[in-house]
Amino acid sequence: MTDIEQNRLGYRITTDADAMDLDAIHAYLTRSYWCEGIPREVVAKAIGGSLCFGLFDHGGQVGFARVVTDRATFAYLCDVYVLSTRGSIRDVDEHSIPAASTANTHEHALRHRL
Repeated sequence: MTDIEQNRLGYRITTDADAMDLDAIHAYLTRSYWCEGIPREVVAKAIGGSLCFGLFDHGGQVGFARVVTDRATFAYLCDVYVLSTRGSIRDVDEHSIPAASTANTHEHALRHRL
């Protein structure tokens, strides 16, 4: 599968697994409530077996999302976080993703009708 990369408003989003900052991702996940204390090796293995999205600014990685998928009909979004400012963490909860996805889907449908 070809990696995807987009640059916008000073941010870069990529699916290139080699671009992910494993130390930064592990530092966040090991403090998260859903996988507190997770070993770095397990994070590395999870990244290697998933479709990952990294969010970067000029200072480094500021966000991450991991998709467990068969790349055909199933996808499970997990391990999502965005640093709102350097050092300040903003969790993305299970309610914000569907709302954003629904809004985007409706916007796309409206554009298609026009």
